Amino acid sequence: MVINRDFQWWKISAKSIPVFLGLAVAMVVAPMTVMAQEQTDQDEQAEQDEQAEEGEEATEQEIRRAALHKLRAGNDAFDNEEYQQAYDAYSEAYEMLGETMVMYRMGQTAELLGDAEKAVEHYTKYRELGGDDEEFLERIEAALPELMFELRARLEITSEPEGAEIIVTRPDGVGQRSAGVTPNTVRVEPGEVHVTLRLQGYEDKELEVELELNEDHSMEASLTEREAPPEPLAMDDDEVAQPPPFEESEPSSDSNLPMWGWTSVGLGVSVLALGGTMSIFQRDATSQVNDFDRAAAGAEAQNQEERDTLRAEQEALRNDAETYHRVARGSYIAGGLLTAAGTGILLVHYMGSDDGSSDSGGLSMDAGIGPQGGFIGIGGQF
Repeated sequence: MVINRDFQWWKISAKSIPVFLGLAVAMVVAPMTVMAQEQTDQDEQAEQDEQAEEGEEATEQEIRRAALHKLRAGNDAFDNEEYQQAYDAYSEAYEMLGETMVMYRMGQTAELLGDAEKAVEHYTKYRELGGDDEEFLERIEAALPELMFELRARLEITSEPEGAEIIVTRPDGVGQRSAGVTPNTVRVEPGEVHVTLRLQGYEDKELEVELELNEDHSMEASLTEREAPPEPLAMDDDEVAQPPPFEESEPSSDSNLPMWGWTSVGLGVSVLALGGTMSIFQRDATSQVNDFDRAAAGAEAQNQEERDTLRAEQEALRNDAETYHRVARGSYIAGGLLTAAGTGILLVHYMGSDDGSSDSGGLSMDAGIGPQGGFIGIGGQF
């Protein structure tokens, strides 16, 4: 650019115009070029991603086709009773597909192969994965108990000396069973097992072991001889202890009449007191009946319902008074008899002896035990 001092500083020459135009074009074109390149890169990345997705879909389809091929091969081998081939094919198909149904097929094939442990594992996993085929579930429920029975642990038991009875307690502690004698191999459920060895003349031997599913285990035990009881001391015929001779019990000379007398008097007085109480209740009830009659006579019932209610209340009061009267009368009679009887017994007793105790001249009540049994009676002069 040439600056002429005769012109203003901002004015430019004609030769500078192309330069400025070139710069302007560059400033506009450069961003557009960058944007176009970025768009191109994005399009290429999208195309690559789409190709990758298509490749993955193609891979998944290929895997699924291969898994279905394995599954059909397993079914064919199963139908031909080639169970090992079928199990291997089912296993590969499950690894590729992860289908719950294939897990059941694996369990069924393992069962036919005699592999109870794998069969239980696959059947259990089928249920855990949410298998809902009713036929499959019924088949599993029927097969599991027998398979679990086959998977019981095997316990080999020996003892010194041999011939000890083997008593096995179940892991849940519910019951015991005899499993023969040593040496023997018994089948037990997995878990903590308690074993008792019992032999006559020897101390019982207690053993415990924790067993896993389908485990083989051996146990050895040495029994301890039981100490013999001490022998009885030898004694001559004259020194043999004899039981004491039976001594006939003498009849008691103490009289029981005072006890019976005072008891009868006490009961009589109590019953008389009850009669007095019933008389008080009967008097109060009678007074209430009379008051009720007077009140009912001074008031007129307005309707039949009120008249029935008043009549029922009056009848209840009369019944109460009658009941109290009967109980009081019976109490007076019973109390009087008991009191009279007790007083009579006391008079007979104390008038029959000078010092207040019974003897051969008075009335007495005796009891005792003899060879023929016990006896009780009243003796004296009448």
